[in-house]
Amino acid sequence: MKYQTFFKQITFVLFVSFFASCDNDSNDIGTNIVGDDNFAVQGQSFSVKATPYNYGVVASNNLPTAALGTYVHPVFGKTTANYATEVVLATVNPTIDATLSPTVTEVTLSVPYFSTVLSSDATTAISTYELDSIYGNASAFLKLKVYRSRVYMSDPATPNFYTDQNTLFQNPSADDFLGGNDDFFFDKVYKEEETFDEDTNEYVKSKVSPRMILSLEPDKFKDILFSAAAQGQLLNNNVFKQYFRGLYFSIEERDPGQSVMGMLNFAAGKITVKYLEKKVAADALPTVKKTIVLNLTGNSVSLLNKTNAAVIPDEAKKLVLEGGQGKMAVIELFPNENLETLRAENMLINDATLTFHVDTPTMAGSENMSRRIYLYDLTNNTPIIDYSSDVTTNATNVKLNKSIYGGILQVVNNGTDTRYTIKLTNHVINILKDSDSSPSDNVKLGLVVTENINAVTTKTLKNAFTLPTGEKVETVPTMSVVHPFGTVLWGSGADVPEDKRLKFQIYYTKPN
Repeated sequence: MKYQTFFKQITFVLFVSFFASCDNDSNDIGTNIVGDDNFAVQGQSFSVKATPYNYGVVASNNLPTAALGTYVHPVFGKTTANYATEVVLATVNPTIDATLSPTVTEVTLSVPYFSTVLSSDATTAISTYELDSIYGNASAFLKLKVYRSRVYMSDPATPNFYTDQNTLFQNPSADDFLGGNDDFFFDKVYKEEETFDEDTNEYVKSKVSPRMILSLEPDKFKDILFSAAAQGQLLNNNVFKQYFRGLYFSIEERDPGQSVMGMLNFAAGKITVKYLEKKVAADALPTVKKTIVLNLTGNSVSLLNKTNAAVIPDEAKKLVLEGGQGKMAVIELFPNENLETLRAENMLINDATLTFHVDTPTMAGSENMSRRIYLYDLTNNTPIIDYSSDVTTNATNVKLNKSIYGGILQVVNNGTDTRYTIKLTNHVINILKDSDSSPSDNVKLGLVVTENINAVTTKTLKNAFTLPTGEKVETVPTMSVVHPFGTVLWGSGADVPEDKRLKFQIYYTKPN
């Protein structure tokens, strides 16, 4: 497995953190327990029920990051990710004088990738980069086309756009084609960009991180911008967005079976329009350099098309978690226990965990498996208290923050067991803390994959679903929508092998 060495390293850190946190929990609950003959430390497995759900089509507008490309996962099938975004003026109401014969000379689209600097040359100032979040064949080529979108995305009457709305944006007219590249690939080499210095009337080159650089058609932007200026369409961005609408990025494989998908920082993308104009109308030629910058910071939507998912053996016994237009699980604690009886026992909870075992035979052929899962209060759409109280951070990878709360993929027992463990000690304490606690405190819990553990916002489902108890699920965590693949876990049923079954374990002390 690609990440096995990495996870062996972090497992040791988590092992140490686990016992440190257990010690802290014990001290917080009560002092002088260890060594006191009036107390006995006990560990016990309690009942837990896990039910899989396909949440399906979900709002995917204004995500913090979005994918572009095609990716074939051996379990979850093929995903094609297109993208649409509004475009706004970096400087509104630019002065464009038609009498000075403005002429567009070059238009460049730039969208950064997520990358890490590996080394830098002090002499040349050239850095070597590694790209983050590139999935599939990193050297594969794609056919990329960029069109002017005709969809208005700022209408208050349409607050959401969804993962399945690619047909709303596709098939634009030939007049809307702005540029493309049939040999596009995610190049990890640094790029050079030019910015305009008004004082010197020159373009200044600088080295920047790896990114998509695409030449767009100058004549199209001459028509778009110069005619719009004369009509007052560049007066402010509300007017401009309604006029120009935005961009639609369309992607497809160039070579059958050669697929790749990358996460792009579209919010930092821009279009740079270079043009010349005369100093005065009487001049023979335009010589004054000018620039208009358009930012990709308006409303946006990630558009997903999924096909050819694999058949998962004995799927009824398992929990399939998938990002994007995906799947989740609903977790119920203590479904077979009497909470009032447990509360009356006055247990002092030292530690409580959920352990999910990966269905390794099914996931064996998967180069990419979700590195993190997220357990949250589904009833109230909020994090559980153990998430909120965990302030641990990781200096090299923020996606590994909150390591005590957990949910990080671990490979243990000499590689024979792959699992996720989530600590919910304080959540359980709140359920069992005293006999006056209401059974309603035992909320339903949601379980999803996540692209970034630090974000807890939600997105609206196109079709809400209802639990057997009557509770309606209308949203899912945003970072599950962003996540490009998933994981398959063993469930909680009696027909699941004991050593692979979902486990809910509590260590506690109580008077003898």
